[in-house]
Amino acid sequence: EAPISGGVSELLIKCVRNQGPSTTKILFKTAQNEGGSVWKAIIKAVCDVDIEISSPAANLLREMSKSDKMVASKFYNDKMIYAAIQPSQFTETRLRILELGAALSVATAAANDDDGPKEYLKSDLFREVLSIVESGPDSLDPLMWPNALQILGEVMRTAIGFQKVFYGTNDGGGVFHRLLLKKKMMAVADKLNLVHHLGLSARRSQQLDWITILSPYYCCRDNNNNNEKTTLHQNIDSCSNSSGNGSSEANAYKRDHCNVELLKAAMKSCEEGLLENDNETVKAMAAHGVCLLATCLKDALLLLHRPFKNQKASLSSSSNNVSPMMINNSSNSIRGSRVGGHVTTTATALTNEEKETKNADENNNHQHQQQQLYKMLRKGLFLVARVAGERTSSGQAKVASLVGLANVVGNSYEEEQQTVINQHHQHQHQQEEEKEQQLKTRRNMILNVEEAASAVDDLHAAIVNRVGMRSLVNAIQSPFADVAAAGYTLLRNAATHGWGLEAISVTPGLMETLLDREKGAGSSQKACEWRFAVLQALHMTLKRYNGAERYIDGSTRERLAEFVRQGPYYKERGAPQVKVATATR
Repeated sequence: EAPISGGVSELLIKCVRNQGPSTTKILFKTAQNEGGSVWKAIIKAVCDVDIEISSPAANLLREMSKSDKMVASKFYNDKMIYAAIQPSQFTETRLRILELGAALSVATAAANDDDGPKEYLKSDLFREVLSIVESGPDSLDPLMWPNALQILGEVMRTAIGFQKVFYGTNDGGGVFHRLLLKKKMMAVADKLNLVHHLGLSARRSQQLDWITILSPYYCCRDNNNNNEKTTLHQNIDSCSNSSGNGSSEANAYKRDHCNVELLKAAMKSCEEGLLENDNETVKAMAAHGVCLLATCLKDALLLLHRPFKNQKASLSSSSNNVSPMMINNSSNSIRGSRVGGHVTTTATALTNEEKETKNADENNNHQHQQQQLYKMLRKGLFLVARVAGERTSSGQAKVASLVGLANVVGNSYEEEQQTVINQHHQHQHQQEEEKEQQLKTRRNMILNVEEAASAVDDLHAAIVNRVGMRSLVNAIQSPFADVAAAGYTLLRNAATHGWGLEAISVTPGLMETLLDREKGAGSSQKACEWRFAVLQALHMTLKRYNGAERYIDGSTRERLAEFVRQGPYYKERGAPQVKVATATR
């Protein structure tokens, strides 16, 4: 009956890790013998106010749940656990138990088993977390709401958890829709906290269909007639006139409409935060939120299996110009929602001329709505670029802006590897027929994936141009390590793109600063590593793009190749190399 000690817990965890599922089953069966006295002792320890008592028992349950979902299922349904999460109980204890429940859900999902998360989503633990978050930050203990929101983010790490939380049980959206769209008096910082957890969870679970509405070239297409395009409002009208509860297409259209409003509210909150001059923390959160939404859009394009060319690509001569992101051609201007199957339309008494007029009006209205949505994202990104480019600033908002933009721009070589991983993952976990159908459905979301990706690349180039290369030079030469690291990160990611190579090469003095080991941008170990990462990316990009010799002359290319060959810590004039510890960073 004594609480399980840390030493016993560690010993049992080692046994479970070394011996596998069979040991977990034996341990779980033993814990339930003699009236379940051992199991009760473990649960009693989990519910203890003292974290030194509850932590060992919680760690043991986490490890056991990875190999046996029945452990988590019994935990969810335990009466002692239900009593411990009631509002009358100690706040920190409630939070620890709710967090453990979400962690067990993720642990069961690690074994590619959807039944584990499904059990959790039916439990009182999940309902309690949802209830706390939906009540809003003003009606609770200040500690409770942000922690409950973080727990909800943990639940959304799994695909089934994200769908349950984000879409809810009806077509009006889930908890994020209700909070961002209906809680008018919620503080900007709380709204930005919601945006943070939404974007981060979407990236972790790779549930990114909802963000594709932000992409240019997004449209709806009838699978039986690729030349026939329909708008969001047309499809909602046609499906709402059908009998019964409506088709899956109708639900998809309604969800897309809700998602448009959600994204508008999210980006409006980010814009308010970026224009907040008095609070550096809020401004940093807003910059992070905008960049996170843009990064989700980029990840969505990667999941569409954006192909990349192994041969050398041509370097664009207009990389610093903003590409017109909106499509003015009427044949490509129709925006709608994603389609998973055949779209049915109902017959009306309207003449053909009236139908065409009505369709044109609806198309124009929806196109205007789509343009507004994407313009809001662009405006937000340019506001972030302005914060990142401020030469007098060195606070957390500047660092968050630089790092966020670095994530938006992305490392093109890592993205190519991720594309291969996505393809391999689908090949391993799907039948060929299912994979082909899913790919067809996803590609139907966007008229031309390559064209959309190219437009996004042009936007990335414009963002870095708005930050200003001189501002980046000042950032990497900053005496503050976090500012320098953020500047180098953005510079390195830009260097993996053709437009980045051009921008770096035409910036006066930048190549000389990077290639000068003695008087360049810092001589510390970290500075050497950051600088080497930029030059290594430039060296790889030079090999990849034709026409690079127009921007970097032969002698500079030789110096660059020699720098990369010598490594980050090389000392000239025969001086001994810097000895670096072998421990990982």
